[in-house]
Amino acid sequence: SLGSSSKKASVYGGYVEGGGTAQKNEVSITGSTITGNVSGGYISLSGSVKKTGNVSKENKVSITDSTINGDVRGGYIQINNEILASSEGAVNGNEVEISQAEGSTTQINGNVYGGWTKKGDALNNTVTITGGTLVQSVYGGWTENGTVNDNKVTISDGTINGYGIYGGYVLNGTGEVKNNTINISNGTINSWKIEAGSGTTSSNVEKNIVNITGGTFTNLDEVYGGHGGTATGNEVHIKNVDSTLSVSTV
Repeated sequence: SLGSSSKKASVYGGYVEGGGTAQKNEVSITGSTITGNVSGGYISLSGSVKKTGNVSKENKVSITDSTINGDVRGGYIQINNEILASSEGAVNGNEVEISQAEGSTTQINGNVYGGWTKKGDALNNTVTITGGTLVQSVYGGWTENGTVNDNKVTISDGTINGYGIYGGYVLNGTGEVKNNTINISNGTINSWKIEAGSGTTSSNVEKNIVNITGGTFTNLDEVYGGHGGTATGNEVHIKNVDSTLSVSTV
């Protein structure tokens, strides 16, 4: 836990070098400035041997009345050597909470991820925003190559200035994107895109849901329940919102 006026480069609740498990680690930051990144549970895969079975799970990051200049990740798995391209690791059940007290300032200058993995599955990760300003994008679960299921982003206040808000996001490959959710009830959303489930042209994108019941939307152009190769059973629900935007469930 970091208190008032602390300044640190990067902060990790738990750090594992070379592979393994990072579980139930917590980072709580209040009234502080962090010049680097923040992660609840961070696994760095390195060396020359394939590593599987790695998992960063049930880690939590809470930030209030603070400035973070880097990225914020609840669970984080990075592969640092191309020799390890066949290695993988899952980020499961991690949480990020961002808030701001009245009269104070919270600002996140990097991206925010409930869970992030270079290769592997991102499951059941959550981002909850009740205040503050987020300069970049927001992701419940993110993988470069894997499955993203059951991730959630909830926004009830604050300002989001980044390009997009994503429940689950797959960058490459054929990974499934299923049961991811975005709930927005208030706040100022300056993002261009909202996608509950974002996959590749080869992804099966299924049963992802966007619920928008309030907020101010200035630059929003597209809202997708699910976006990918094959799209089935995705939903967008918008109520009491006045905005010119394009809505699609596929």
